Amino acid sequence: MRTARQTADRLAQGGSGAIYLHRGSGWKWKTVSALLWLNASKRKPVWIGLDPYDNTPPIFYKQLATGLFSLQPENEAMYRVLVSPAFSASPVEHTVRLISEMLPDNGQYALVLDDMHLITNAEVLKSLPFLLRRLPKGFVVLLLSRHNLPEAFTSLVSNENTGIITPEQLRFSRDEILSYFERLGFPITQEQSAFVLDATDGWAIGVNAMAKSGEVRPGKGGQDFAWYFETQLWDKWEPELREFCLKTAVVNEFDPELAEAMTGRADAAEVMSYLSRTNSF
Repeated sequence: MRTARQTADRLAQGGSGAIYLHRGSGWKWKTVSALLWLNASKRKPVWIGLDPYDNTPPIFYKQLATGLFSLQPENEAMYRVLVSPAFSASPVEHTVRLISEMLPDNGQYALVLDDMHLITNAEVLKSLPFLLRRLPKGFVVLLLSRHNLPEAFTSLVSNENTGIITPEQLRFSRDEILSYFERLGFPITQEQSAFVLDATDGWAIGVNAMAKSGEVRPGKGGQDFAWYFETQLWDKWEPELREFCLKTAVVNEFDPELAEAMTGRADAAEVMSYLSRTNSF
C-alpha cells in the first residue's frame, strides 16, 4: 500500500489527488508542513483560511468559488456565476457550474482549506467531497484540520492518489535523529539519540535546537528541550527579534499585516520568513 509520504511525494511531482493533515489543538505543524510541501511542489496555491462564520453552505462555497476564480480572473463565465444573485440560494450547484467554466490549461494548482475542523455543517461536509472531485486535472487538495477525517470524507481519500498524514508520520524516529545529527557533522550515540527523542518527542524544532547546540548530555539536570531552546536559540537572538516574538505571542495565529500592527515593524513579513526558514516557530 502506498504510504502517505509516498503519495505526497508523487503529487508534488504532478497529478491530482488529496492530502488530509490532522492534529489536535495548539500545534502549528499542519500549516508549516503544508507550506513546505507547496514550496517544494511549485504548485500555485489557493489558500482559504476558514473560521466559524464560514460554517454555512452559502458562505463556505462563496469563499471556495472566489478562491477558484482568482486563478482565472479574466474568465467572464466564471465571474457571472460568482456574482449571480442566485448563488446563495443554491451555492453547491453554482460552484459546480463555476468549476465547469474553468478554461483548460496545464497549470499545477493546490487548493488548501485550512482549519477545516471549524466546518461542521452537515450539508457542506456531505457535498464537498463530490464537488472537489470535479476539479480539473492538475489540482491537489490539502485539507488541514485538528480533527480526524470526517466520515463523509472517506470516499475522498479512498484511492492511491490520496493520503492521510498524522503527526506520528512527521516525527523524527531515533534512527532518523542519529542520521540527522551525523549529516550535520555531529555524530551521537544510541543513548544520546534516545535522550534527544525523549526530550523533544521527535518534533523537528526540538531536534534542530538540540543539534545546533553541539552538546547532548543525557542525565544532566535541566537539559530538556526548553533548556536547549532558551540557551541555544532564544538567548542568542538579537533583542529586537525576542521583542517581536513576545509581542506576537499573545495571539494564536497572525499574518504579516497583523504582526506589523502588533510590533510596529514594517519588515514583519521578513522576520516571519526568517523564523520559518530557521524552523524557529
